[in-house]
Amino acid sequence: MTYILCVDTSSTVSCVALGSIQQEDESRYDILSIKLISSTESKERSHGPGLLGLISTVCEVAGISLNEIDVFASGVGPGTFTGIRIGLTTIKTLAWTLKKPIITVSAFDIFRLTAPASHPNKVVLIDARRRDFYTDWEGDGKSGTGTLITPEEICSQVTACEDWFLTGNAPAEQAATIAPLLVEGRFSTQNEITPELLFKACINKLIASDFADTVTSQPLYIRPPDAEISVKMRKIE
Repeated sequence: MTYILCVDTSSTVSCVALGSIQQEDESRYDILSIKLISSTESKERSHGPGLLGLISTVCEVAGISLNEIDVFASGVGPGTFTGIRIGLTTIKTLAWTLKKPIITVSAFDIFRLTAPASHPNKVVLIDARRRDFYTDWEGDGKSGTGTLITPEEICSQVTACEDWFLTGNAPAEQAATIAPLLVEGRFSTQNEITPELLFKACINKLIASDFADTVTSQPLYIRPPDAEISVKMRKIE
């Protein structure tokens, strides 16, 4: 039995999931305890104080101590800059202290699970604000993980004859620009990261033995933080 603790703080939703997987049958796994806290307000400042409390709660509910966790896992975004750092730093610290391995999953890994597994061509759109998307392409010879793109650029690349399924958390008003290009029923962008999706993405990495480095793992930043952009703009002025 392998216990895995998963955390994601890349959005305004804090997700923590604790579950197990049977070593002899990797297709069987159970989520022992989950916790999701969501807010319409920015949680970039509140992720930190609350995250350890959420971790403590799921461990208590599951009857598992931190010492019994075999693998620690964290989302790395893209998403909110401060939020991602808080979650990843927490997991890296726990793993390093307890001498356990870590797994990292991107928001692309997580949102891709909301598309039908049987569908060959998927594109994940993650809200990057300022009317932009972070995109991840899979299928039909396309590849574009970690690309920053506008709705208009998506429209120029995706047509109804290209059998694409779009998923992610794109805002409704922006997603509506793309929807007419797609075959009906192949569009699902009003999603959020849930503990169940997070856990499943982490299990996929665990089964593949795709571990990350406890020391060097970094957030997936595709665009510089707003503060860094502001500093560069002031220097230009």
